[in-house]
Amino acid sequence: MTAGHRELLDRGRAHLTAYEADGEPGRLDAALEALTAGYARLAQDGGSDPVADPAEFAEARALLGLAHAMRHWQLREQPDHPGDPARRAAALGERAEATDLLGLAVNWLDPAAADRTTTADRTTAVADGTATADRTAAAAHLGLLLHARHEDTKADRPDPAARPDDLDRSISALRTALGHRPAHRAEPDHLDPDTHVLLAGTLGCALADHCDRTPGTAALRAATAQLEYALDLQSDLRTQLALEVRERLAVLLLDHPDTPEQLDRAVEQLEHVAADSDPDDPLRLRAALRLADLYGERAAADRARPEDQDRRIDRLRDLRRLLPADDPYGATARWLLANQLTPRGLQDARISPSALEAEDALRENLAALTVDDPLRPPCHAVLGSLLTALNQRDPLSHPIADGVHHLETAVRTMAELDHGIRRADIANQLAHARLVAGQYGTDQGEVDGTIELLRGIQHDPSETAGFSQHVHASLGSAFGHRFTLSNSPQDLDAAIRHQTEAFRAAGPDDLNRVVYLQNLATSLHQRYQAGGDKQDLEAALRYYDEVLAHAAAQPAEGLADLLRADLPALRRYRLMLAFQLALTVRDTATMGRVVEELESLTGELAADDPLRDLALGDFGAAMLIHAMTTGRSEPAIRAIGIMVQAADRTPAGNLYKPLLTMRAAGALTMLAVEPGYSEHRARAALDYLDRFLADTDPDSLEGIRGALMRSALLRVRYQHGRRPADGAEAIASATAVRDRIRHGAPTEVLATVSGLLADLHRERLAPGDRAAGRDLGLAGLRETAAAALLQATADHALTVARNTAARALRIARWCLDDHQLGQEPGEPGEPGEPGEHRRTSRGGEPGEQRGSSLRSGEPGEGRGSSLRSGEPGEHRQTPPGGESAQPQSALRGAVEALELGRGLVLHASTATTDVPDQLRAAGHHDLAAAWQAGPPPSDGGAAAGTIGLEPGSLLAELPDGALVPMPDDLRRRALTALAAAPGGPGPATPPSVEEVGAALRAAGAHALAYLLPPGGGRNGEAVLVTADGRGELQPLTLVRAGSLTAVTAYRDAHRARQATLTLPGRHPERRAARHRWRAALAELCDWAGTAVLRPLLRHPALRTDGTPPRLVLVPFGEFGRVPWHAGLLHSGLRDGSRPVRAAERVVLSYAASARQFCQTVARERLPLDRHPVIVGDPARNLPGAEIEAEYLHADHYPDGTLLGYVTGAQGPGTPAEVLAALPAPGRAGASVLHLACHARPLGRSPLEAHLELAPAPDGPPDSGRLPVADILRQAQGRPPAAPGGLVVLDACVSDHSDDDLDEALTLSTAFLAAGATGVIGSRWEVQDDQVGLLMYVLHGRLRLGDPPAEALRATQLWALDPDRRLPAGTPDELADAATGLDALEAWAAFGYQGR
Repeated sequence: MTAGHRELLDRGRAHLTAYEADGEPGRLDAALEALTAGYARLAQDGGSDPVADPAEFAEARALLGLAHAMRHWQLREQPDHPGDPARRAAALGERAEATDLLGLAVNWLDPAAADRTTTADRTTAVADGTATADRTAAAAHLGLLLHARHEDTKADRPDPAARPDDLDRSISALRTALGHRPAHRAEPDHLDPDTHVLLAGTLGCALADHCDRTPGTAALRAATAQLEYALDLQSDLRTQLALEVRERLAVLLLDHPDTPEQLDRAVEQLEHVAADSDPDDPLRLRAALRLADLYGERAAADRARPEDQDRRIDRLRDLRRLLPADDPYGATARWLLANQLTPRGLQDARISPSALEAEDALRENLAALTVDDPLRPPCHAVLGSLLTALNQRDPLSHPIADGVHHLETAVRTMAELDHGIRRADIANQLAHARLVAGQYGTDQGEVDGTIELLRGIQHDPSETAGFSQHVHASLGSAFGHRFTLSNSPQDLDAAIRHQTEAFRAAGPDDLNRVVYLQNLATSLHQRYQAGGDKQDLEAALRYYDEVLAHAAAQPAEGLADLLRADLPALRRYRLMLAFQLALTVRDTATMGRVVEELESLTGELAADDPLRDLALGDFGAAMLIHAMTTGRSEPAIRAIGIMVQAADRTPAGNLYKPLLTMRAAGALTMLAVEPGYSEHRARAALDYLDRFLADTDPDSLEGIRGALMRSALLRVRYQHGRRPADGAEAIASATAVRDRIRHGAPTEVLATVSGLLADLHRERLAPGDRAAGRDLGLAGLRETAAAALLQATADHALTVARNTAARALRIARWCLDDHQLGQEPGEPGEPGEPGEHRRTSRGGEPGEQRGSSLRSGEPGEGRGSSLRSGEPGEHRQTPPGGESAQPQSALRGAVEALELGRGLVLHASTATTDVPDQLRAAGHHDLAAAWQAGPPPSDGGAAAGTIGLEPGSLLAELPDGALVPMPDDLRRRALTALAAAPGGPGPATPPSVEEVGAALRAAGAHALAYLLPPGGGRNGEAVLVTADGRGELQPLTLVRAGSLTAVTAYRDAHRARQATLTLPGRHPERRAARHRWRAALAELCDWAGTAVLRPLLRHPALRTDGTPPRLVLVPFGEFGRVPWHAGLLHSGLRDGSRPVRAAERVVLSYAASARQFCQTVARERLPLDRHPVIVGDPARNLPGAEIEAEYLHADHYPDGTLLGYVTGAQGPGTPAEVLAALPAPGRAGASVLHLACHARPLGRSPLEAHLELAPAPDGPPDSGRLPVADILRQAQGRPPAAPGGLVVLDACVSDHSDDDLDEALTLSTAFLAAGATGVIGSRWEVQDDQVGLLMYVLHGRLRLGDPPAEALRATQLWALDPDRRLPAGTPDELADAATGLDALEAWAAFGYQGR
């Protein structure tokens, strides 16, 4: 070789070395120039020298090829390379030149090459270290260039110089550069670490490409091993090369799936790429694109890892940032990102950054997507759902209208299944959002549209978990809202039905369960307000307690915060429920506490809180009612100002505006009349009411109450000013209200309206007003009786019935006034009366009248008995018998009024015995079947009784799928259905005079007398119904107002004696109380005989031919305390004879009402020997009762059943055993049930009076109590015509009630309701030994065949006889009590009720 080409090659090598060191472009240019010239010179020289060394040619080619390779890489790295065709062409040219030269050089420099010469010079040259380095460098660059050309071809970037074998040649060259070493950690001696890593990584990528082209397990394993080897070589895995190798390894694993673990390895590699690459690196974008799908696939395969969701969100964020707005996958990425962020963002009660990010991503998508892009509907769907949820957290920053808009758009445009979202689910959410948006609105059309939407998706439901639950919940809310606008009972029933189903479908851990319980409580309260059962109010309060307890017990984070955010609203509603319940029983202490809590709650609310005005109105209303109840004027005036302020501040269109305004109007009305009437204030109140009514739906609950309030105010104004226009307007207003609400089930509100109208007519007294007022008054009483029947329990019925007797007495006195004045329908004094209020029947035929005459022939002929309220003139009309009965119609009205005011609770317990037959007759077979089936069994162990558990326990104890313990409304639904049945029989109608007469004849009685105390400007009087079916009036001229001191003195003495019974027998206070009571009793009986019984027994109906007449008494008011059978008819002082008591002249019995008397008489009396049951001292606290029961059983009923603490007893005498002796389905009950035990008139209510029996086995001590309420529950299941027996209650005070006298609720009357044909009970305590002897004599008379009334009278006459003799066989233990039996406190204690 001449010095020329060698020098050029060396110079070129030096320039290359320098370029590699500093990257100066000029050095590369110089290297190319020198090497090109050197190679040319060598070719020129070598061409003329036949012995030119091929190694020199190889070296020259290698160096020049390296220089072209470096120029290729230099050009490729220029920023404008991708977009500059000229520069790209130059780079490709350089690569083609380099690959050709390097290919030739590597081929010759390879020691294993087949054409290698073996001359000593060549061997020496190859073995030289320089040659080795050249070979390695040439092979390395050749491998890199060929792989790059293969990658360009694969990426559709064609290179004219590309060859099919580029990939194979690349692999071969790279292996040559790496020294043909297998993949292990040892580094080749001739490679620096960075080059080694680069070549190892590129070889791995090339092997991966080869595996893609020729798949196979061996190829996959080789490529995988090489890529992993390349990663192992690197100390820093965050370099670009490491990231690219990771990406290729992941792609290889994904493209050639082998095991699930392989997918996990790929995900892990890509996650490293995404996490470690620069934010704008294309590697990050590619990794994110793959990972966004891979995490979803892993989740779908149920192989997700805890960190997957966070990582997927990060990758989707990368895509949102890296992809342009118009990129199709960018829209998908934003959509997926929002889907991932939305549930996370809603885990907190506060608005989280995740939720806002999801909102931004969706809005960004909707702004970029075309109108017809298929991704728009699901984006609207998710955004609408998200905005609805955010509205719950911050209504001001996220108005619900925005959510409704997007949901409506989605429902209108999306397919049934769109991007994994079901249209039915979004429609369900739309319904919920509409309900939220319209919760304070008054547009019923919008509510109707929501209901139709929900009904539609019910027919085509989604399979999404919880779908049905949420649809029921939304329907419950929708129907509940519509009820507030429509006042339709059907809407309220539908709301409760759907809310109940939603609760059942919610799982125990579902917080929605608490919301459903709250909604259900609200609906039950609405049902109560609309005339439902008091149990609805109690259940509503119980459920709100549960909701509040559950909210307080929840952890501070998560969705429970949403519930906690509603605590002020929950507390406000709960307080109003508690106040209303306290008001029903006049619990002023609880009312006062609620007022204080409402004031505190109002003070806690911000001035701009939408709840504040409502809470303020509640506070004012509660304060006013409490102030009026306790007689405090100052807080009442303050309360009125608060109520007016709350109403005026509430904006128009707010759902609560009518309620608050109506309350304020009521407060102003009260201010106008209390403490004294003010015309100025009355005018202001009327103006306020008129403005309110002008803006209120007259059919709404508030509109009805407002109109009723206006009528009441006009009535007061009429009373003071006597302006005819006020009276007429008041009547017109109240009549309009009544016409709106009288269809359907009668309620207390309807009864109030009827009462107001009745009072207005009686006060005005224009022509026709007397009869109109009388008829409306009777209608109101019928409505009250019907409302009492609708109550599910006796306690609730008692709440409705209280004070009814006073109203009944007032209306009865109107009737008696009219009777005495002769103002009857059709008489000249009241022109036009027959046609003014008389109505046709529901059939609509003129002249088809409903009612019964005083003497219309057969009992019940012509009667249209119904639960309906009874329209004025409709219920009792001119009888078919003609004009002769008209003068008696007012008196007949008095009898009806008195019956409607008596014993409503007893009647409510027994009136439903024939309901199934009535329901079937009216076409309600489903209700009849439900009635006969009885109450449903508890679901999941939850019984109605669990309502009384501690707050927080109800939800905890209800299992999945269990129904919440609900007040049973079957009674209400059934009786309401009967109310709507045209012309059908109904349980609210009292018996007619003819029916009472027939019962009297069947019982062998001569008359039934209602004893009325003085009042209403009238003296005391007796209204008689005779056995021949006539009504008569017997004045009691000595019974005047102020003449009842004997009655009130006895009442006080009796109460004082009862209060000392717990003291020892010889205690001075107890003895003094007994002495006072004895004196009061004697005075009372003296007065009763003189003032009442003497004139009453002179009535012609009670004059008989020698035999004592039988008289049934129904005493009203305080007269219910009097033992009338002990009334003194003749003192004997004038002639020195023995005093004569009423019992000696008349067979006298008692009745809670004529209705109960008629029902009892209709029952067949069982023969005494059929199944007698004797109960003695079951509680083991009455020793004399043991002896009594033992001898009664042994001497009178040896074949009977003996219970109690008595020798030979067959059972302990528990409440269950006693109830089993009463009639029930499938059994007749006892023929005689004798109860020798204590009776206790304890508790706040007569329903709590009870017998002390034996406790249940393993039961608590109080399980031996048998209260009136339990006996009445037994009555509800009694067959209507079942035979019954006699019940003897010799227990003290078993026939006495100190309160609610006109309800006549005692143990005695309860046993009659439960199916007995007669009951003997005691009005006060009697000594044990005296009771034992009297009962022995009584049962002896019964065994001789005396009917119970005559047997008791005969026993009492025997006690009064100074020459009495003990019956034969009387046990000595009983005979010792024979003295002192003629004392009033002994014999007069017992009275009889029954047939």
